[in-house]
Amino acid sequence: MSTSKSGLDLAGVWAADHRRTLLHPTTVSVRPGEIVVVYGDPGHHHSLLALIAGGRLVAGGGEVSVEDDPRPRTLQDRVALVDVPTVSEPDDVSRLTTIVGEELAMAGRPARSSQVESWMSKNGLWALHEQRMDELPAGTRSLVLARLAALRPDIGYLVLALPERHGVDVDGWLEVATDLAARGFGVLVTTSIGVARHIENLAPQIRTVPFGNAEFNLGELGAEVPLEDVIPPLPPHLASLLAAHTSEPEPEPEPEPEPAPAPEPEPDLLPEYDDSVYDVDLDVAFDLIAPDLPAPVPPESVLPETQAATEEDPS
Repeated sequence: MSTSKSGLDLAGVWAADHRRTLLHPTTVSVRPGEIVVVYGDPGHHHSLLALIAGGRLVAGGGEVSVEDDPRPRTLQDRVALVDVPTVSEPDDVSRLTTIVGEELAMAGRPARSSQVESWMSKNGLWALHEQRMDELPAGTRSLVLARLAALRPDIGYLVLALPERHGVDVDGWLEVATDLAARGFGVLVTTSIGVARHIENLAPQIRTVPFGNAEFNLGELGAEVPLEDVIPPLPPHLASLLAAHTSEPEPEPEPEPEPAPAPEPEPDLLPEYDDSVYDVDLDVAFDLIAPDLPAPVPPESVLPETQAATEEDPS
């Protein structure tokens, strides 16, 4: 671990995609043996600041260096990213013993089951060896991942991002951060505003700074170039990760208007003509109308007599 008076320095760093600024210009520095908290609303800026501090993402602007060295490779060797959302957080369903073995191997240590059991026993964690990562208390999770990251060779600084997202246990992760700072590590932690206020009351010696505490350097961008024309996009693999957490829901389609009801048919002014009502037996009808009158005589019944009278009268 370096004994340099300089440390991890970020000056006005920011990031954006083609639509908007994702991390507003932020300035923060951490010295060996120091804990610094950067606070703000939950969001992608927590992961972006960690990525820039660790040399995993080139900022859209601003400067970043570790012990006066701005090279990304040096940042990657000296800065460990601990449990950063979508970046270095372990799979929640993995067993604790699996994660310990992987981290020991990453640190160049023997990682057989006997070494895993030995490390967990020394750190008072063997009783939890059958648990999955999502079953660990929040403070224990931070302790495990931070202490394992500190085992990597050349690491001098650790960045923890939003540890309270697994449960608010400020005392838990603050205890391990204090232990690491006492051993000479610089510790940078990003938190929500409420947790930062709690830390200011609990440990006033810890510096707290807000996200977006700096301004865009227009001289760096060029005074005649609009800001929105020079904001570089994020790398595709990071843009796709952020899109999954920040994409706006598609608007619901407007309901189609209900069709107007068909007009009711107008009633007929005259009843429909029906021939069947006039199909009446005339004899029956006459009996009903005039039962005391003699029945009408068909014309054919008188025709012979009329003809006979005509024949007898020669005139």
